[in-house]
Amino acid sequence: MKIRHLLFVAMILASFVLIGCEATPVTTPTSQQEFTEAGWQAWAGMHYTNAHEMFGNAYKMDDTYADAYNGDAWTYFREEDLQAAFNKFMKAQYLDNTLMDSFAGNSAVLLYMGYFNDSALYGTYVSDNAGDNYTFQRDTKVTSFDVYMVLALDYFGLGNAASCCAQINNMRRVISEPTTFSSTDWNAIATEIDRLSGLDPS
Repeated sequence: MKIRHLLFVAMILASFVLIGCEATPVTTPTSQQEFTEAGWQAWAGMHYTNAHEMFGNAYKMDDTYADAYNGDAWTYFREEDLQAAFNKFMKAQYLDNTLMDSFAGNSAVLLYMGYFNDSALYGTYVSDNAGDNYTFQRDTKVTSFDVYMVLALDYFGLGNAASCCAQINNMRRVISEPTTFSSTDWNAIATEIDRLSGLDPS
């Protein structure tokens, strides 16, 4: 079960970490908002050194600007510097507990780090507050389906079959399938997660 779980973790990380978007040129930034937007543009274009510089400039101008820390966290996540990503996500969440993207990102980071309980707490926060309507503002390919997938993997790692099946059914609901999956057979659960991973609607 452990090997299969690690394969699932690698699979979901591809959704959160490797997706890139097309960058759009911006003018020279002069405010924390503009620096943050420039950082997201660099992030979208996978120019991570520049993204860190822009986000850093933003929170140097205003150390309470949560989205700058959030952007820096997502950049570290893309670079697979998980501890740095976690630290920046925590700062963003401290400043703004309505910033769902930081909670979703932190859930994925903690799954990658193997902290399944903590990951599930952050994923549940997104699920409870945004439900099926969650979409990452900076990359619409990351949605509630991905949040539910991370939660399913958390509960898979924790050996909690009932909660894992509940998240499987959440994913099924998103793609308009019957929400009737139930099993205590880990092979059957693993097979269903694997099947759903190929049906991500985004």
